[in-house]
Amino acid sequence: MVLLKTGLKVLALLLVMALCILVVSPYLSSRDSYRYELEYMDEKLSNVNRLALGSTSISYLVSLLPDDHGTPIASELAKISSHLLVVISALMLEKFLLTVVGFVSFTFVIPAGCFWGIVAVFVKDPQIKKRFMEVAIRLMILGICFTFVIPIGCRCGRLVEDSNRDTIQNALAEAVQADSAIEQIEKDESRNALEKIGDFFTGLWGSVTKAFNWAKQSLSNYMSSVAVMLVTTIVIPLLIFFAFFWVIRFFTRKDFTNTIIRIITGPADRHAKVQEHPEG
Repeated sequence: MVLLKTGLKVLALLLVMALCILVVSPYLSSRDSYRYELEYMDEKLSNVNRLALGSTSISYLVSLLPDDHGTPIASELAKISSHLLVVISALMLEKFLLTVVGFVSFTFVIPAGCFWGIVAVFVKDPQIKKRFMEVAIRLMILGICFTFVIPIGCRCGRLVEDSNRDTIQNALAEAVQADSAIEQIEKDESRNALEKIGDFFTGLWGSVTKAFNWAKQSLSNYMSSVAVMLVTTIVIPLLIFFAFFWVIRFFTRKDFTNTIIRIITGPADRHAKVQEHPEG
């Protein structure tokens, strides 16, 4: 009976290992499995690139305001480009890790947990068996949790961005407006630069004062948009990672792990003890 239970445990762990490597791992390493996440990241990356280029255009326009009134705003807008570069870098890293983490988890981490579980089945010493089982359980939980960090982060990020969609769209519209304005200035070759700039501000916004107010509003929209991008791209994935880390610690704490080990190995261990000490 003990040999039958041992064989079933080993067979179950081997089956889990085979399913992880042959079925789940190829599925999670395919880009087709993450259509929603990749579509979301591509859309965000496009918006961030447009915002980065737009901040440069708006900064250039604002710097043309008379008497250097727009210099502080232009300086702040120029700084925003560096923050957007961080967002772009984080997005590229997440796109790379999206398929890699699932592949590594179900090809190496979880099968490693199954391997240590098989080793634990054949170990006679209760203390060593317990340690091997703890390692197996922790590796399995670790692999499962890490696989879902980025997909869940994408879905949470989408919710946050949807609630701030108006601000982001306004910033994107201002970027387009700034690009088209610069094109108008460059196309008009019949007048000198000062005349073109003066006509540009009065023609597009009515006056230099209104142009300055537009610049301030653009800076406000850009700051809010960049804050949303930083939160959805960096802060939320980190929070989910630490939340999963807490979950891993909770499910692998000593008393919880011992309970799982007793459930898995308890009947066989008790039967073995009865066979060794029949009179006890």
